[in-house]
Amino acid sequence: MKKLDKVLADRIASKGHINLFEFMKEALTHPKFGFYMKKNIFGSHGNFVTSPEISQMFGELIGIWCLNLWEKMNRPNNFQIIEMGPGLGTLMKDLLRVCNKLSPDFLRATKISLIEKSPKLKKYQMKNLCGININWHTSLSEKIINDPFIIIANEFLDTLPIRQFQFSNNSWNERIIGFSKSKSKFFFALKKIKNLPNTLKSLEIIKKAKEGDIVEFNPDAEKLMDKIGRIMNKNQGYGLIIDYGHTKISFGETLQAVKKHRFCNALEKPGESDLTAHVDFELIAKIAKESGAKVYSPIPQGQFLRNLGINERAKILKKNARPDERIEIETSRKRLTERKEMGELFKILMLSSPALPKPEGFSLGKPV
Repeated sequence: MKKLDKVLADRIASKGHINLFEFMKEALTHPKFGFYMKKNIFGSHGNFVTSPEISQMFGELIGIWCLNLWEKMNRPNNFQIIEMGPGLGTLMKDLLRVCNKLSPDFLRATKISLIEKSPKLKKYQMKNLCGININWHTSLSEKIINDPFIIIANEFLDTLPIRQFQFSNNSWNERIIGFSKSKSKFFFALKKIKNLPNTLKSLEIIKKAKEGDIVEFNPDAEKLMDKIGRIMNKNQGYGLIIDYGHTKISFGETLQAVKKHRFCNALEKPGESDLTAHVDFELIAKIAKESGAKVYSPIPQGQFLRNLGINERAKILKKNARPDERIEIETSRKRLTERKEMGELFKILMLSSPALPKPEGFSLGKPV
């Protein structure tokens, strides 16, 4: 039995079944054995690839978008960019490189803050962003934001642990996890509950539940969006949430596990695979709005990147590229934007302080 398997199995033996939230949290962020606490998990040699690793165009376009917002805010002399879950630091590296070429004044005004819990990933970020003045924090708080700002969260919310509830025998139950000693494996079970979390109870869809329906709840995402909404209401800034998920609240299980670019059993070998769940954009938008932010309805990633000029940028890059590089540039562009790839499943949610103008790239979005 692996070390984290034993930690969780012993906990279950001692205290009884645990919920999915606790299982995911330990599997991802256990100080010694958590998935995100290990060596490099990104890229072709890791477990998965995110948009910044697919192409430099992704970070470059977001950099131009940030520069445009800075100018919309009348070019403040003190400015902040906060990235949550920056991975290897690739997005920030590409963002800062293009901004340095276009506007050194922007870089001189900008302070960079990275929100990162993993000491291992922080080392990669320090290496990739060597020579840049960075402030690292383990969590987002109002204390670290003192100037006009932009918050970026690319594939961050999907990594936050979830709870699952299943409708069975005319009542709601929480899906919990047990451990079988004879089979030496974890398994799902159901536990009766008195009430669903308040956020779920108020949803109209809950009244329409049928036998076997599953609904997911992300407690940390709710807390984070409430915090961001309050920050938006108190300070002047924008927020960019990029992730995969659905735009309407619905029933269904979205928990998935990925190891070395392949899907696997979410309960097998905890700590060795990436556990994620789809983001409920309707719900997080509702929470942010109730907390004081102006929220624009989410648009597909492909549409957002085309609005910002990814097709034109790809043409420019291909002009001076070798034939094999031109193929790679075009393949990356399609992967980021086409419907069958990341263009439709991935969504962009835009937030802003109430008084700020609408950002570029959201011509199809309307305040919700």
